[in-house]
Amino acid sequence: MKRSVPTSSLQLFTILAAVITMPTPAVGQTVDVTRVNDEVVIPAGTEWNSPVRLGEVCGFDLSIKYDEVFETTTFEAYEVWHITISDEYRNLSTGFRFLDTADYFIRHDLASGIAFHAGTFWIVYARQRHQDHGDDDRLLSDGKGGEKRDAGPRTRLSQVVRDIGTFLQDWTGAYPWPVMDPTGPHHDVNSVPFGTRSYCGWAEGNFP
Repeated sequence: MKRSVPTSSLQLFTILAAVITMPTPAVGQTVDVTRVNDEVVIPAGTEWNSPVRLGEVCGFDLSIKYDEVFETTTFEAYEVWHITISDEYRNLSTGFRFLDTADYFIRHDLASGIAFHAGTFWIVYARQRHQDHGDDDRLLSDGKGGEKRDAGPRTRLSQVVRDIGTFLQDWTGAYPWPVMDPTGPHHDVNSVPFGTRSYCGWAEGNFP
């Protein structure tokens, strides 16, 4: 389960500050940074594990460009993860694509296995059709030496999925771990059981 901290939310910012506060001195502290920059194509009909479902199968070739950073700081009793994601998914059959972004922290208690998550787990951007007759409407030739306005539908990059706030997970059990006690303004993903959403569906323009 995954996934900038909403600057408009003072409460969440305060929680985050508590999550990432480092002890002084930082006894036993180690830092590990993993960067993922890769591009893969998942052929149609092939099972793969998406961030929201195990064993997804798309009816089309799916291109994924990964741009992710995982920073882990480990102490004697807990570890803090900072995860940033900016991945692009493209339906190679239609050309439709969406940008999957995240920026969040996890504080994992090593004794209890409880992992507290805070931040933005999903902000997904995609182009959506809309009607716009404002000043930026395009002018087209009317075929008679004049011009006419293009009144047809156009596309605009929009936020189509938002999941922001906090939640708990118990990492002692088998994955996927259920989300517990979610709080925050938006939970388009974490408000439903794991496996409900589908990245194959998103790559067809079907968002929550």
